[in-house]
Amino acid sequence: MAEEKRNISQSYYNEDDIRNESKPFLVNCVGEVVLKKKFRTRNPGRNDYYLMYVHGGVMDAEVKGREMLLGAGDVICIPPGTPYGYNNYSCDDVIRYYWLHFTGNDCDRILSECGIPIGRAVKLGESHEAAYYFEDMFAEFRARRTNFEFSVSLKAQYLLLYIGRTLLGEIGGERVVPERSIKYIHTHIKNRITVKELAEMEYLSPSRYREVFREATGRSPMEYVTWQRIHLACELIEQGDISLARVAELCGFSDRLYFQRVFKRIMKITPGEFRRRSGGEDN
Repeated sequence: MAEEKRNISQSYYNEDDIRNESKPFLVNCVGEVVLKKKFRTRNPGRNDYYLMYVHGGVMDAEVKGREMLLGAGDVICIPPGTPYGYNNYSCDDVIRYYWLHFTGNDCDRILSECGIPIGRAVKLGESHEAAYYFEDMFAEFRARRTNFEFSVSLKAQYLLLYIGRTLLGEIGGERVVPERSIKYIHTHIKNRITVKELAEMEYLSPSRYREVFREATGRSPMEYVTWQRIHLACELIEQGDISLARVAELCGFSDRLYFQRVFKRIMKITPGEFRRRSGGEDN
């Protein structure tokens, strides 16, 4: 039986969307969301800080007019009064993320000392420890023992400290997998793709991105793009009802002759020969 396509969430509130300057640091609310359906979220700006940690899927986002992709392992902190939005219209991934809203008169200093970038996404990576901090806050909210507000605020600050130390390389050290840009390659294979734009998705320089990508896949970024295009071309040719010119176009090749040269270099036969061997007619 197919899994029901239903959004799932858990959330815990002390307050919601308030600015409170009477205390140094206060958690308004915290939660986790699993989004299985298409969704779009738009907000003109909250009164508190919004921290999001994505631990599954890829979605399009916009923060103060700046477009970006948020994928598994990304964390972003959006300051008060900042318009934002996100959606999963460009892919069918199940989106999973933890969220935290907090306020207080000492938030700016705490975020600065922890080294948390404001308003832009950074790659934290898959982290069981980050998830633990969120789950620990959930447990504290459920129990609501004496001074639970103070306890939750401490756990949230430990999370910020952990994120900052991880970003500085003092914790972790796991191999980086450029998951977001690989997903982009697969979903935009017919578009023009450059190493520069792929590197920007992972917040890396082009040279560092090439190193990371080869470590993860065994190929350079553009070798991987070309291989994926030829792999798709083979699938389309085997269908038998699409012209080779159209196959080239669907696979991101603007020139059919160039497509034929690349196809033969990788597959050792021409697209026409591949079609004939697959039982189709060359066209």
